[in-house]
Formats: sequence, structure tokens, C-alpha cells
Amino acid sequence: MTHALFTDQEGKSEGELYPISSKEKVFDEAWLQKLLISSPSLLSIKEIGANLDNLIPLGREVSVTAGSIDNLYITPEGLICLVETKLWRNPEAHRTVLAQIIDYAKDLANMSFDEFQKSVEKSQLNGERPSFWERVSKYVKVVDQIDFQSKVQESLSAGRFLLLIVGDKIYPEVAMLFETIQSAPNLEFKLGLIEIQTFKTSKEKIWPLLVIPKLVGKTHEVIRSVVKIIYEEKRPEVEADTIEVQDQANAKIDEKTFKSSIPKEFADLFIPILEGWISDKFIIYWGFTGFSVWFFWKGKNRSIIDVYPTYISLMTEDMMKKRGFPLEPYHEYRKAIDNIPIARRLFSESRRYVYYKDIPLQDFKILIEATDKMARDFKKLEQMG
Repeated sequence: MTHALFTDQEGKSEGELYPISSKEKVFDEAWLQKLLISSPSLLSIKEIGANLDNLIPLGREVSVTAGSIDNLYITPEGLICLVETKLWRNPEAHRTVLAQIIDYAKDLANMSFDEFQKSVEKSQLNGERPSFWERVSKYVKVVDQIDFQSKVQESLSAGRFLLLIVGDKIYPEVAMLFETIQSAPNLEFKLGLIEIQTFKTSKEKIWPLLVIPKLVGKTHEVIRSVVKIIYEEKRPEVEADTIEVQDQANAKIDEKTFKSSIPKEFADLFIPILEGWISDKFIIYWGFTGFSVWFFWKGKNRSIIDVYPTYISLMTEDMMKKRGFPLEPYHEYRKAIDNIPIARRLFSESRRYVYYKDIPLQDFKILIEATDKMARDFKKLEQMG
């Protein structure tokens, strides 16, 4: 543990700070979680990405299918941040924390904004349960709810999250589990590893403590199974096949760029369908790398179709039920694509995204035609009110 002291301008000692060993049981994970919720600036995320800053606490113990996220945050730009805390004295939990936080991210990626909002509002924030918008507006003076909801939905649909593992000491073995990271190829997340150093200001008293966070590891990039984790201070460096991906955090894709990004043979089949959606005034939200098709149903805008330059989403019956959509158009869609091998396999694995490289053109044609028919059926129902 680093030693530290206070000095005057002449370099004379004015007092010493006493490092707390990670083996000492001065505080537990619940205390650390509360600290990070009340002081989100301790999470040094700007070192992970220049556009990452100003975390807004959403809640503690936020429930998803795989369990409860320790701390959940969001940025004013709609990027979702998950935090899992682990202490040195809990080695078994520490070794599994990476798989745990990725499972939570997978659950979030299958949520609609409405489901995400409800999950947040069930969690506590400083002992209370304010509404989602009350939690956000406390940190953002003016909130355009429609625009903000669209940004959050884009983050959910793309699996674009910031995952942080925070502890009093980070095991280097955490970074060795890059196979775990590669198990989530449909997510576009960044991972940060943060150590919290603590110092007593007096030998005799434990409190107050000086708390100093330090980013000790981060992913260079994680997009479609591209992994590179770098540790500072001569720690291990873990690397898989790595490519550079342009940072698109501050720019949304447009129709022209999207069309030019799809592999030509797939573009020839899909672009006429996209142009039909545009000319028929479908609600299309353009995100950072792809777009979503939305329908106004039961008083709310709800997204069901996500399309990206290299993959497209499948629809599940559970999604339809949660969004309150009638099931007949979905059942026709499902019947049409059930003979596509890659679709059957992904449904059996509870996965949603079909990569163009994994599907034959003829099967892709069947899939997008079934998707288009379902979308048009929903459009008719939307117009009927």
C-alpha cells in the first residue's frame, strides 16, 4: 500500500496518512456501494473514454434476471454504467465477478426502455424510491424525455455499456478471463477495473478515511469479440485479436452512411425494404451505429427491430408480450423463420442477434421479408389505434 503525508511549501511534514491494508475489515462491500452512490465522481471513468463523465446514480441492487446489479448509473448522453464491488477478502466472488457483470449486461441488452425504467424504480436510491425521471433530473437541469429515452434505448439495444469492477484490490486474474468477455459478441461495452485505496488520518482513529480511486485496467476496445485489456504498473497485459474501431460516441449514423456500410450482397436485399419503411413513414430512430424501428402502441413508443451494418435482431415472443403487442403477427413471423438454422440456434441459446457472416443469403432473404411483413402488420394495427 502506498504511503503518503501532508507537507508545507518548504517540504516539511505536516502529518502522515496511514494506509489501510486490504486484509483489514474496516468496511464491507455495502459501505463501498453507498460511498460510490453518494460520490459518483470517485469512479474515474474519464480515463476510460473522453466522452465518459458526470455519472448519474440510478440505484443500488437493481434487479435483472441474473441477479442484482450492485450500483447502476447513467450519463447525460444515455450511456448506462454497471458497477460491481468486490473486496480482497472475498477471493471466490472476485474470480467470478467478470462473468457476473457480463450476465447482468446481457439481461439489460434484452430490455426495452420501459422494462429498464421499471427495474430502476424498484431499486432504492439513498433510502428512497424516486421515479426514474426524478433520479435523472436531480443531476440534469433540463431533460428532454423523448430524446433521452431514445438515447437510453439505443444503449440497451446495442449493449453499449460501461462495466466497472471496483475493489480495494483487483486480482490480475480478472483480466485473464477474456473468454468470458468473448461470450458476449452482441454487446458493445467498455470495461474498467478500479482499485480504491484508503488511508486513516490518525493512528488511533479509523474515521475519517481518505479515499483515493485508481484505474488499474481497462479494455482498449470491446466490439464483436475484440478484446484488449491493459494493466498499468507492470501488471499483466491480456490481448486477443485486436483491431482499432473508430470512436463514434459523438456522432450518429445517417441513412447514406448506413447503406454504404452493409456488405453489398446483403445491402441489395435489405435496402429496398429500408427505403419502403422510410417512404411509408415508419418511426425510425438512427443511433450511433444502426437504427431501430419503433411503433406507437398503447400510448407509448416501443421499439422491436434493431438493424446494424453487420447484424440484425431477432424478435422473441417474450419481447412481444412485455411490450403489449398482439401475438398474431409475431407468430406468423416466427413460423416463417423457424426453418432457418441460425435462427433456431439463437432462439435456443436465448440470443437475439444474427450476424450477416453467419447466415446464407437465401436465409437472410427469408428473415428480412418475414421481418418486413411483421413490421407492416404492426403498422396497420398502429393506424387502427
